[in-house]
Amino acid sequence: YLDDNPKVFALYASFLDNQRKVPQARQVLEGATQKFPQDAQIIYQLGAVYDEMGQPEKTIGQMEKLLALNPNHVEGLNYLAYLYADKTQNLSQAEKLARQALKLRPNDGFILDTLGWVLFKQNKLAEAVHTLEKAHLIEEKESVIAEHLGDVYFKVELPYKAQEMYRKAAEYEKNEDNAKKIKAKIETIEVRLQSEKRLQEQRVPASNN
Repeated sequence: YLDDNPKVFALYASFLDNQRKVPQARQVLEGATQKFPQDAQIIYQLGAVYDEMGQPEKTIGQMEKLLALNPNHVEGLNYLAYLYADKTQNLSQAEKLARQALKLRPNDGFILDTLGWVLFKQNKLAEAVHTLEKAHLIEEKESVIAEHLGDVYFKVELPYKAQEMYRKAAEYEKNEDNAKKIKAKIETIEVRLQSEKRLQEQRVPASNN
């Protein structure tokens, strides 16, 4: 019977989610977790839907439940590490999770991005630069990775490189609100560089005598 197959629920929830019917997708998945409490796909999808609905604590709960069932669930490891990094909490645990995911799936640009973002939040800037540069090489047209790399470049006082990354991020970003935020970062750098240029021009030159 179809209602005894968790994949049917997962597919239907995905369909609803793609139709932007997120509350209905949540309802389907919450019902599915009652029937299939140990199904990894259902647990993961419900966590992602909670995230879409702006309920990160519930998402964290789902990912923790998932990893208790399957400690090597790559997507779960990566998702939880990224959530911790975004909330700037449990950062040493986040690093362990991201490194474990990367060990299971080496050279994955999105996992490298997560690890780089965790390192950035821990102020391990040299390693963050290296990791995010590698992520950007793999996922060249992924806006969030380019933006993260721009943030790290800005933090390590490489404004021109940061500006270049932000421009790429804005170009690849499909969400208008996000694109506006990235463009604001570009403008901030431009203002700073112009201000520094004016200060240099105003300096009194040394006497020739």
